[in-house]
Amino acid sequence: ANANANANANANAAAVSAQQPADQQDRDPTEMDLRTMSSEEEEDGFNSVESDYFSDAQREEPSDSVLAYSLASQPTRASREKEAQVRAERPLWYRLLIYLLLWLVWLIRLKHICPDIWWAATRPVAVRPDYREIKSTVLRSAVVREAVGYRLAGESREAKFRRAQKDVAHAAGRGSKPASSEKPPRVLSPQRLKMASQMFDEMAANPKRPIIRIMGYLLRKAIRWLYVFGVHIKRDEVDRVMEASEKGSLILLPTHKSHLDYLILTYFCFENGLPIPYVVAGENLNIPVFGPLLRAGGAFFIRRSFIGSDPLYGAIFGAYLKALLSHGHSIECFIEGGRSRSGKLISPKTGTLERLVGALIKPDKTQPMPQVFIVPISLTYDRLVENESHIDELAGGTKKAERFGATLRRVSSMFATSLMEATTYGRVDVRIATPFSLRAFIDDQLKRSDLADGLKSNNRQVLKYLATMTGYRTLFLCNQVSVVEPAALVATILLTHFQRGISRDRLIRDCHWLRHEILIRNGHVAPLGPDTVDLVVDLVLENIVGNNKLVKRHKDRFMVSLYSPKERLELSLYRNGLIHLFVAEGLLACCLYANEKNAPNQSVAVSRSSLLEQVNFLSRLLKLEFIYEPTGTLADKLDNTIERMIAANILCQVGPAGTRMVAVNERARLPGQGIGMFLFLCALFWHFIDGYWLAFLGLNLLLPNRSLSESCFIKEVQSIGETFYFGGQMDLYESLSKDTLSNAVSLLQNWGVIEFIRIDDPTVGWQPRQRILRLTHDFQTPERLEDLIVKVGRFRKRSRAYRSRRYRHAHKDDITDALSMVRLMTTKARSPTDLSALSASPPPTSIPDIEHAVTSPHSSVLHSSVPHSSVPHSSVPARTFAKRGRALSIPRLGTSIIQLFPRADE
Repeated sequence: ANANANANANANAAAVSAQQPADQQDRDPTEMDLRTMSSEEEEDGFNSVESDYFSDAQREEPSDSVLAYSLASQPTRASREKEAQVRAERPLWYRLLIYLLLWLVWLIRLKHICPDIWWAATRPVAVRPDYREIKSTVLRSAVVREAVGYRLAGESREAKFRRAQKDVAHAAGRGSKPASSEKPPRVLSPQRLKMASQMFDEMAANPKRPIIRIMGYLLRKAIRWLYVFGVHIKRDEVDRVMEASEKGSLILLPTHKSHLDYLILTYFCFENGLPIPYVVAGENLNIPVFGPLLRAGGAFFIRRSFIGSDPLYGAIFGAYLKALLSHGHSIECFIEGGRSRSGKLISPKTGTLERLVGALIKPDKTQPMPQVFIVPISLTYDRLVENESHIDELAGGTKKAERFGATLRRVSSMFATSLMEATTYGRVDVRIATPFSLRAFIDDQLKRSDLADGLKSNNRQVLKYLATMTGYRTLFLCNQVSVVEPAALVATILLTHFQRGISRDRLIRDCHWLRHEILIRNGHVAPLGPDTVDLVVDLVLENIVGNNKLVKRHKDRFMVSLYSPKERLELSLYRNGLIHLFVAEGLLACCLYANEKNAPNQSVAVSRSSLLEQVNFLSRLLKLEFIYEPTGTLADKLDNTIERMIAANILCQVGPAGTRMVAVNERARLPGQGIGMFLFLCALFWHFIDGYWLAFLGLNLLLPNRSLSESCFIKEVQSIGETFYFGGQMDLYESLSKDTLSNAVSLLQNWGVIEFIRIDDPTVGWQPRQRILRLTHDFQTPERLEDLIVKVGRFRKRSRAYRSRRYRHAHKDDITDALSMVRLMTTKARSPTDLSALSASPPPTSIPDIEHAVTSPHSSVLHSSVPHSSVPHSSVPARTFAKRGRALSIPRLGTSIIQLFPRADE
């Protein structure tokens, strides 16, 4: 039967081929074999797949007619050539129309299949890539040419001959003046000009539209992945920025808490059609792969400090900013300098802003300056992606430099953790204050103060003052529009709760109460739904990315008394996001607490004049921690605060109306009133007061006539604070924050308690550009330091340990016990036995003179004269002692690292 079927098939195939034209019968036999082979292979492949789904009984052999049709329907070479000839004869417009239709069909499919790619590809990119034009403008500017310097141009032989002829004619009395009196031609130094070009290439941004589109697409995906609750922006605020961009150039001044800040702002501008800003970034971010991408996205990289660098670099930077503004570009600059590790705003750094103000006040005649608007922007996060590194730095760790491998590992770990675990970073809120004209603000400042004369005389201090006032006004507006996130509400309730645990219902109720308190103070809070607190606790705080677990459960309660030190530090980051709303009331509450702290009766009435004196001292003490309102006097602000707290039943008027005595309202029992609200306000600020008290207490380490580096001083103060915390003399571990202690050191310098010595020569045993601390001459006695410590310590929170009868039996009071402990530690550190090994070292053959190592006094570096004298001979080599001293802890610091720096009066 099979043989008969094959014979019939061959006969049918022969009949079909006989009916075909002659040109098709003469085709290549190898082509026929290949076509037959391919059809057989396809049939075999189909049958092999089909065998998985059908049984052999269901599979049928193809009939003879099907085989004959398949052979007859295959195109031949001649038919293919004929079809190609027909296509070639079609007109060009027809072919273009077909290609356009196919392209549109592909785009329509792409829009529905990949909407994010379609979105990124069709968004307008408001950026002008005029890199070469800006470079030419910068290098031709007068300030850069002056920094480059000139040299005498080489004269040709003919020019020299003409100059000699003029000299001969003048000697013969035929010339008006000799050629030697003429100024020789000058040209720019080619080596310095080449160096300026290289500096510009290393600094400047080179935005490219394709890279910005790709970054927009990737950021859209990454932000949705990490912050699943979304990035929230108000449309009316975007419209105000759009109107300002149409009138002139923009200077975007956002808050800075994360490396994602400039990425989110660039994405925000790209999404809303705003001009892509040129971002001022630190040189540490110019790492392989990521650095070129950021540069193509609009970032330009500058050094952290210009002190000691070539003046040409600063001239190029200032000319570059002026060129960007004159060309109508937007500039994004982080007014705080580096990232804030504490969760709140820090004092403004005015280096870049000073150059921007100078570019506006003193424009170049060849570069017309448009109108410039300042745009304050606040960015708040539920959680930061760098929280773990921030906590390590606040606890005393050193900042790790950005490296490509480490950055890649952190990014991959962040996304992998977010994918594998049921966690999220919450939400992001971007709020924009009303843009204001920089020119109008400067004119207003010049009218209020006598700065116009100083500005005409090119006084740099005037520019610095104007930049500082602009920075503080910007940060104050950022605080006004910032949004308090749900994670900040939860963390604040957990840290200020006075019991060991809190139930879920109580936590939700307190979060809604705190939200209400913020709203009545004209603050902004993210909306709280019925499940918002549960989502924040479960997804943001409990499944934390890192080693800290910020929510500890016991049955249906959250335990608040079992936090580790680093967990308290992390919770304090979230709490500091709302603390600016309670500054005036909190300082007043701490002053009232200081009066009733050691009083026999809990409630003490205090006069307003006494409160004014105490609030004045406390506000001066914490002026580097908060951004105060720039208008009004302290007395008026105090009166307004007291009236608001009396109206809210937190305080009450005591005695007749004319006595002006106030006290805590103990009769008020409702939430947000009376003692409960009073202690809540104190709890928001006690850890700052404890941190400054520790820094003042650590000044005993510098007695008598000792010197320490700033980093070593802060580490030793943190070590003392840990001793107090675990010993019971201090309750708040977040007081040991490195940021708080650094601000305390800066305040002590401003008050004239300490002075800085900057060492630039590493041969004396210190790292280059390291700041060395020592007490000024007026505070070299323990009595002067003790007065400061007592004055600050009266505002501290009373430790819980002193409530114990057993503890009070062995101790006196917190200040006396702390002073005794620090002096005991200092005495042990200076015991002669610790110096035996160092004294055995051989005497140095020559001790270097440090006259060249100490920099000249500057207003921002050195506040008193530093003696430039030779170093007295010592039995301890400088290098050996410095190497050992950096590795030693406080119990082994010895008599002093710095007998190398004697005083002029000793």
